[in-house]
Amino acid sequence: MVHVTSMRALRRDIARSELRLNILRICARGARTIHDLIHAPDYPGIRMSIFSLQSEINVSVELGECKARALLVRVGKVPDPIVPGGRTELLRTSLLAFLLSPELCRAEPAAYGRYLRAWFAAPAVREALGGDWEPALALFAAFPELAHRAFYLGDGDPERRRFGRYHIRDLPTAPRSPGIRGVLSALAHGPLDLPDPPPGRLDRLARGCGPLRIALGLRVRRRVRPGIGDIAVQPLAGPELLGMRLLPARPC
Repeated sequence: MVHVTSMRALRRDIARSELRLNILRICARGARTIHDLIHAPDYPGIRMSIFSLQSEINVSVELGECKARALLVRVGKVPDPIVPGGRTELLRTSLLAFLLSPELCRAEPAAYGRYLRAWFAAPAVREALGGDWEPALALFAAFPELAHRAFYLGDGDPERRRFGRYHIRDLPTAPRSPGIRGVLSALAHGPLDLPDPPPGRLDRLARGCGPLRIALGLRVRRRVRPGIGDIAVQPLAGPELLGMRLLPARPC
């Protein structure tokens, strides 16, 4: 059965559930099994009380909901620690989860930066953006709210808006500009401090984008989250990018 949803609803569901956000944060840092998440140890910057308050059933249900929405994807299998001879899934947060939820990007900047680099390294992305891919990467890295407004379904087929068991009815099927209001709203959140920011200057995009030029000239407000130390992030296995179905649009 396929359910219909929207980008706003998916973003809201992530923001409203501390358990869902925590699971996505942990799996953004590396691939985990269901057993890892049910018996989650301490993770820097993540309050673990949510796990101690939830039953194993609730965690299992939440994992199923994230998989049904393609927010978590399988990246491999390992021996099951409970079932002799059995195998269990390794799950990892998908690129879609980051693009839908700027809150996740700001909570896990090191992981967000790794996902962006892998995404922008793909030939399809560089072909779509042409010579603007480097400044676009820098802009997406600094302003995840702008990335949230500037991605689309690469093959352009509205029938392929299905991710997992959900059809995202408002997912753009072609590049579109966020518009003046969208750019200013995104930049108003302030730049995200990535531990290892990607190279690239914004000059080329700023010259052709009035809102970006104005906002950068006004020195957008800066909201810096308290540091949580160095966070180790595992390399991506590949399935996290969802078969390159999603492409970045020019932010301006």
